[in-house]
Amino acid sequence: MMEDASEKIKPDKDFKELGVLFENHSQKNVIQLKAKRFNWKLKIYREFVLATLSALDTERKQRLEKESSSSEFYALDAYSCTGLAAIQWKKYVQDIHVTAADHDEISLIKENAERNSLTCSTWQLDPSRVLGDPKASQAGNEIFSCRADAKSLMTMEAFNFIYLSPYKNGSSCLEPAFQSLASGGVLALVVPDLSIFSRAPHVVRREFSAQIIKTEYLKEMAARVVLAEAARSAAKYSKGISVLYVVSQEDYLLMAVRVYRGQKAVDSTLNNVCQLLHCRFCEERLFLPNQLAPYDDPYGLLTCTCKSENLGKTAVIIGPMWKGCIYKTDFLNSIVNEGNKLKLSAKFVEMASLLVIESMCLSGSEKANSGLAQEDLKSQVNSDGKTSSDSETSENKVTNVDEPTKLPKEITVPSGHPDLVPMTMKEAPRHTENQGCFTHSGKRKVDMAEEKSLSKRQKRNFVEESELQGVPFYYNVSRSKKGIPHKLNNLVKILQENGHRASRTHFDPCGIRTSASVSQFMQILE
Repeated sequence: MMEDASEKIKPDKDFKELGVLFENHSQKNVIQLKAKRFNWKLKIYREFVLATLSALDTERKQRLEKESSSSEFYALDAYSCTGLAAIQWKKYVQDIHVTAADHDEISLIKENAERNSLTCSTWQLDPSRVLGDPKASQAGNEIFSCRADAKSLMTMEAFNFIYLSPYKNGSSCLEPAFQSLASGGVLALVVPDLSIFSRAPHVVRREFSAQIIKTEYLKEMAARVVLAEAARSAAKYSKGISVLYVVSQEDYLLMAVRVYRGQKAVDSTLNNVCQLLHCRFCEERLFLPNQLAPYDDPYGLLTCTCKSENLGKTAVIIGPMWKGCIYKTDFLNSIVNEGNKLKLSAKFVEMASLLVIESMCLSGSEKANSGLAQEDLKSQVNSDGKTSSDSETSENKVTNVDEPTKLPKEITVPSGHPDLVPMTMKEAPRHTENQGCFTHSGKRKVDMAEEKSLSKRQKRNFVEESELQGVPFYYNVSRSKKGIPHKLNNLVKILQENGHRASRTHFDPCGIRTSASVSQFMQILE
């Protein structure tokens, strides 16, 4: 178990991450903006993206075996910089078509590919190509590099998986990404700077069309605001989204969403975008129903008594934001399994395991029936927000920042409680060799085939899935004036014994996600 010790190594040395050698760009005459875009802190996100891509490839192979057909899976690293993520994909998931793109010089991508015994072929954009046409075939040890702007590339080509890790805010990339993604495709988006949500609400209003204030659940609120913008962007191309997971690490967010085509998917997705009523005194919150008529007494919707005890306007309306589930437990279980196969780092193991627990958020009776305990985690997040894998470092001429560890046993969804976790598609939409193809007018050539492959039952499951909200937001235990009377794990048990759904949350090391109201939480806390 090692920390990202690469930050402490001199810039003239090579680096190694997940078995992939790559060169530090300080050795090259590149502009400073490109050097800033590569971030060592995003190593855990690259592991999540790799496990996600591996899980999608496994799912695709299982589907193709049942259908006895074949299709190509196109993956794009839109802001590739050094090409590290794309090289990792090709090394561990070989049966996919990988493209690494950057708007600057791509020579560093080619050099790093050659360091890892891969062939890097230059791919030029062709304006005469029809969006969605099959691309040139790719060998098992080959990747494509493309010098192009990310938005231009996504507008001109179709992909099944897109990884966006922009240096600045990537809200302008959402519409081109959803235009490019085929039905059933996945978008992995990194939000690079969460500080704007606390320091610059006017910037959030300008970029995400949302009104916000500083709250104790700021990180999750930021994720839901970005997801709402993504839902509106996807709806412009007749596509709905299903959130697979959201990961928060320091000042960054990683979110993965799956795209589905169809009017019902769009409508159910937009129904999950609404405003939030937030009390400024006790921070009680409630998603407002989507209705045209104004509320006669909006303060009466909250369970707190702050309005009757204080003068003036005690609550504000913020948003719009995403009110649906932000985790899919079954998909997180698949990621844990793929992480075990790929032998990813201990930090990934701990984070993914905590996400599974958080996605289920069981009550005491549900926990007893499922036989699942919070102690099943190999290690919990410490009070400073760091895992046990953050304390060890190593320095070599070639720095290896990974060390494989054994994963804890797979955490499964509790049987007999389908209402506890997000529902998933019973069968993924079928894909043909021509899936993702468009006509010159911008419409898909196989639109009717896709609509038929997505059965009525699957569409109904998608609507039901979008209506499940889970347990939104969390409370910070430091709000107690008497200090923290219990350890967080013990406090979770007390909440569960009182009939509330509760779990730790990775958004805040001192936070607890629970279905209890503010008054109930404070009564138990004090």
